[in-house]
Amino acid sequence: MSLENTLNQAIGAINGLRQTVDGKIADIDARVNAAQAQVDGFINNARAEFPLAPNLLRDTYQFTGLCGGQVNTPVDIVTAHGAPWGCAWNNGGSGTGTIEVVTNDQFAAKGIGWGGDMALACSSNFYGASFRAVLLDISFATSGRFLFMTQGCPVFTGWGHGQFRTQASALVNVLSATGNIVCKVMDNAAPTLSADASLVGQGWKYLHAAKMGFGGCCYPAFVGDAGSSMRIAIALPYWGTGDHGSNFIYARNGGAHRYTHEEI
Repeated sequence: MSLENTLNQAIGAINGLRQTVDGKIADIDARVNAAQAQVDGFINNARAEFPLAPNLLRDTYQFTGLCGGQVNTPVDIVTAHGAPWGCAWNNGGSGTGTIEVVTNDQFAAKGIGWGGDMALACSSNFYGASFRAVLLDISFATSGRFLFMTQGCPVFTGWGHGQFRTQASALVNVLSATGNIVCKVMDNAAPTLSADASLVGQGWKYLHAAKMGFGGCCYPAFVGDAGSSMRIAIALPYWGTGDHGSNFIYARNGGAHRYTHEEI
């Protein structure tokens, strides 16, 4: 047998071995991916079955402490805040704005609708839904922050520390945004939930996040440059211990629904 034939046979054997190895690697990858999918499914199902902790936020179902009890009427963004809610211009920020508590029968009329991820909270005919949304319209004259719908500084354990997870979620609908502006629907004490111009036109979106421990004060905020503005609707904000992942949750305290109970 010539040297050339010997080399060709060796190359053929190597190629055959490579194909065999590649096939085994592909099989291993497929098995790993299938196992990972099973694990992810198990984790997601487990999260869906976790007991739901009480909402650490008060008055987030109908927002009765905002706008002096008025509904479907815009009120100055500062004077609209009443217990348990607080607000403040911060970091040099100044501007104007309004808050409006919108009853769910007026969602369509106010342009915030029922589409998108709002379906996670309601059946198609919204049977039994009595929650309200908050519609905020803000414009910055000078750059800075506006702390809105704050609820103080809970103590719990040390800030930013703890061997437990905390979670936050909310339904948001960004109707318009101009300039450099972001709405931190949850921030600091709670895991951060941010909404910006990228969400304009997408309808209701379910924002959710989790982290270890608590962060400090409950300080949702608009952060904007001079000349920026945003119009955003927020419904069913929740903050509590645990981590339900992407499963929609909202806690009240004593309701009949699987993921809801009445506020503390």
